Amino acid sequence: MIRRATQELTIELDAKAIGRRIAAARRSKRWRQADLATAVRVKEGTVANWEGGWRIPPIRALVGLAVQLRRSIDWIVAGCPKRGQLYRMAKRN
Repeated sequence: MIRRATQELTIELDAKAIGRRIAAARRSKRWRQADLATAVRVKEGTVANWEGGWRIPPIRALVGLAVQLRRSIDWIVAGCPKRGQLYRMAKRN
């Protein structure tokens, strides 16, 4: 058995900023909140909560959002334009 040492990475999440990015990506596709909700298989109110900054999407939803909005999870969560950049930023701290 191989054991790997793992580091705990701490990333501060800004729910309002995440919501703004989700809303911007949705609008760029000319989708309504209901369209995104259907695509990600959540209720329309859930999308409204994310976009309003009242809730942060769980990881399962982030994957769906990334696929449907054609954005990276890094971009949705932290506004990082390149994939893997969020991990590298967190690792430095």
